[in-house]
Amino acid sequence: MDVVRSIALVPAYVLAVNLFFAPVQIRIWNYFNFVDFVIMIVLIVPFLATRWTAGATSQATRWLWCLCAAMAVDVLAFAIGTFLPTGGHPSLEALLSVFLGFLKVLLIPAGLVALVIASLRGERSVTVILGLICLIGETLYTVLTPNHPIRWIILEAFR
Repeated sequence: MDVVRSIALVPAYVLAVNLFFAPVQIRIWNYFNFVDFVIMIVLIVPFLATRWTAGATSQATRWLWCLCAAMAVDVLAFAIGTFLPTGGHPSLEALLSVFLGFLKVLLIPAGLVALVIASLRGERSVTVILGLICLIGETLYTVLTPNHPIRWIILEAFR
């Protein structure tokens, strides 16, 4: 059962990101508001909270939590940029979002690998599903430039 679940993680990730990527990116660039911030929280925080509520049964899950926590700094950058802008051009939070967006090119695949390994090692189903949702949310809510590798892979490779 763990093998089937593990094999299904990557296609589920690719399918969800391909379905929701363009609409979320359009919304980020044109209409980002409090509702989007709440959606980011709902997608990301439950997995991070499992560290204290459920604990980990594998080292891969601990690595995934660290990777997701590093990527979750982007949520703070979005919040500061939207609700408490610091000013300047470009602002510090905008630079942080763009930097993390480029760093996610490495962090998200590493997170997927850690998630698959954790699933293969028998991690709880709830933790695996929340980890997958977290990685999907981290991908969808990424500030991307037109030449960003994730944008190219998602929009161009699947035409």
